[in-house]
Amino acid sequence: MQTYSHVIITAVLNRALKEQQQYDPAGAPKLMVAGHELPPLNSRALLLGSFAPDIPLILLTIIFLASDLWAGRRPGPDVDPSQFNIAYLFDYLYFHNRWVITLQNLFHGPLVILLYIALGYGAWRRAQKWGATLFWFAVSCGLHTLIDIPLHTDDGPLLFFPFYWETRFRSPISYWDPAHYGNYWSMFEHLVVLGLLIYLWVDWWRRRSTVKAVISNQ
Repeated sequence: MQTYSHVIITAVLNRALKEQQQYDPAGAPKLMVAGHELPPLNSRALLLGSFAPDIPLILLTIIFLASDLWAGRRPGPDVDPSQFNIAYLFDYLYFHNRWVITLQNLFHGPLVILLYIALGYGAWRRAQKWGATLFWFAVSCGLHTLIDIPLHTDDGPLLFFPFYWETRFRSPISYWDPAHYGNYWSMFEHLVVLGLLIYLWVDWWRRRSTVKAVISNQ
C-alpha cells in the first residue's frame, strides 16, 4: 500500500481512539479498549509510526536516484546491474544486502514490532513517560505491517526477522505489480482513501461547528 494511504488510515484510527479516550476526575487521560486499559493515546507517535517503516527505503531510493541522475544513467535492460543504480537497489540489495534488509525490516518485522509494543507497555506500567510514546508508535507500525503483508507477492516484510532473513508471505495480490492485480488494487485503494478523506473532513467540520456553537452561546 502507498505510504500516504497508511497515514490516512491511521488518522482515522486516531480519530476513533480519541473518541474512545476518557478522563478521570483529576483530568488524566484513560483509554479502555475491549475491557483493557491502554497507555494514554499519543497521536503524534501513532501518526509517525504510520509512515516510519517506509522512511529507510524512501531515503535509499532518493540516494540511488540522485546517483543515477548524477551519472546520467537511465533505468533499463542495458544498465549494468553491478552499478550503483535504482534497479540494483530494488532487484538485488533489497533481497540480499544485510544493511538494506535490516533498515527495511527494523519497523516492518512483526517480531521486532511486538517487542517494541511489549517494551512500551511495560515502561508505561512502570510510570515511564516514554512508554506510551513507544507503545503507540509500535502499534501504528504493526498496523502498517499487517496491511502490507497481504499486499506483497514476493517483497513483503520478513515474517521472522531477525531470526530468519528470507521468509515472506507470498500473496496473490501486489499493491503495485500489474501482473498480480496491482492495477485493480490501486483503483480500490484510492477509492477507499477518498472515502476516508471525506470522513475526516466531515468529522473536522462537525467538531468545528460544535465548537463555534458553544462559543456563540456563551
